[in-house]
Amino acid sequence: MKFKSWSDSNKNAIDALRPHFELRQWVDLSYDEKDTIIKYFLNKNWFDVEYNNKTLPAVLTLNEKFKIKSYGQATLNHGGPHFSQSMNGYRHQESCCYSFAQTDVIKILKEEHSDVVYELLSIYAAHLEENNFSSFKNLFNDISEQFYLNILMTASHLVPKQDEKITEEIYEPVLTFLAEEQWTPVNNDLRDAFADYFKSTPEGYSASVTHAISALQGFLQIQIYGKAGKGTIDALLAEAVKKNIIQESSLAHNLFKKVFDELMKERQTVGDAHPKNRYADEKSARLTLNLVMSILQSLIQS
Repeated sequence: MKFKSWSDSNKNAIDALRPHFELRQWVDLSYDEKDTIIKYFLNKNWFDVEYNNKTLPAVLTLNEKFKIKSYGQATLNHGGPHFSQSMNGYRHQESCCYSFAQTDVIKILKEEHSDVVYELLSIYAAHLEENNFSSFKNLFNDISEQFYLNILMTASHLVPKQDEKITEEIYEPVLTFLAEEQWTPVNNDLRDAFADYFKSTPEGYSASVTHAISALQGFLQIQIYGKAGKGTIDALLAEAVKKNIIQESSLAHNLFKKVFDELMKERQTVGDAHPKNRYADEKSARLTLNLVMSILQSLIQS
């Protein structure tokens, strides 16, 4: 029998050992908290100059995507990347470039807004090989959990933090399925929905609602017609019944119809597709995301 730690046998100790916060963004962390997180990354050799050489490609990609900001200033001013010829005739990259890239990563993590930090981390994760990515994802999610960040990393997206079962049983399998090329328009809308949600502003929440419902609409369009861009949700639902994708007499159809109706009301009220009566808030945006992801899961399974 394994000896239990004090916190495992006395749950009240957690409050003393790890203070509780509301879920928050990266920008809400204190300087000391950011510094601690960076040390955990570095101690595991992430963003390391020699052990993991994906730091430079990540910073270069970030600079190329956002030239007007060029967040990796040290890398930009250093120039490069620089290569030299080895004795056996192979070209290899000089370590100087990696050092400047690591400097940029640390500066961005300490000083930039949440959007920039999450963009950098997602680009960095995308450059990792599969086995390394899994380790990086696990560390990031552990840090997110312990520092009460409002974000989790799945196999293909950064997503809003949910109940663990919702993430594992709905978000991850749906996003894994949608990673195939044919679903790119759906994936793009979901990526925008998540990014807008993380802005944590009324405008961002409203845009998140719009993109989430557009993702659902796009999924039905591709499933029925083979491409995105044709058909309202009401018409698509009727066509799905005709094509026997959804059984009209089934409980699923009745539930879909009610949920679709409510989603359309929500988009008309708070979304960007129509003049707004009000802006969405965090709860309504999160509910919309969860409903859309649940419907997508059901449609995929059918």
